[in-house]
Amino acid sequence: MGTSLEKLLLRGSGQSVLAGLDLEGSASFDWIAELAVLSTDFDSAFVALLDQDNVTVIGSYGVELDNFKKTMASRQLNQPIVCFPDVDVTFPNSPIVNGTFASAKTWLSAGIYLFGEFVGYIGVFTERRIKAVSEQQEQTMNDLAEIAGEMIRTKASLKLMLGDVFSLVNR
Repeated sequence: MGTSLEKLLLRGSGQSVLAGLDLEGSASFDWIAELAVLSTDFDSAFVALLDQDNVTVIGSYGVELDNFKKTMASRQLNQPIVCFPDVDVTFPNSPIVNGTFASAKTWLSAGIYLFGEFVGYIGVFTERRIKAVSEQQEQTMNDLAEIAGEMIRTKASLKLMLGDVFSLVNR
């Protein structure tokens, strides 16, 4: 028998379930974004959850980010590693490219998965043009995405458990 979160996910998409739980940002996710910047030598990073149309930022470092409309399709991000050495050319309307939040030239991200379903990503970017990233940078991003995924699972499970407790108390 699975956890409450696993059972809930069987009835809907992970992205919609997490959006319904409203997992707000925290210093822990900021810390993961900081680790991504420090270990990849990029300038800024953020941890984000996705839904159909929006990017919900739950942690950031090196940039003040708010939630924003998706400019990259989920299928483009739904990979263990995504690298755009020319993100400014590929996605000129992105708020991390067009000056709304930053003027990024290079992008690297790792997908975050919840029980095998893509729900978000951790992304780093820089205003420098970087033609290629190392295997070590990619592995670091994958590792941090796994840690972020585990933290999201834990936070979502706790929120569901607290909801169950409050519903029992209010009977």
